[in-house]
Amino acid sequence: MGQYRDGESMADDASDRDQLEIERRTQVRVAEAIERLPKLIGTEVEASIRRALADEKLRAEFWEAGYIELEKHAGTNAAQWLGRRLINILITAALAASIAWVVMTGRIK
Repeated sequence: MGQYRDGESMADDASDRDQLEIERRTQVRVAEAIERLPKLIGTEVEASIRRALADEKLRAEFWEAGYIELEKHAGTNAAQWLGRRLINILITAALAASIAWVVMTGRIK
């Protein structure tokens, strides 16, 4: 076999070229796969949603769980709303009584 000046053989050069070609082909295949990925993901997500919508039991469980969650939050929010209103009424009444007392006792002229 022939040799280059730096001591490498011609066989090593051919092996390097083969390795570079393998890497180039791999890069092309990966780039093509990445290019197809958004469409593939979109198609699979759509198919999954369609399967979920077609499953009657799954839909019933989904809406039941949603209703239970909504009911829980609605009850909590209603109680908090009522509590806030009562506190506002009590504070307003106390403030009005204080102002009336100050005016009636003549502290403000």
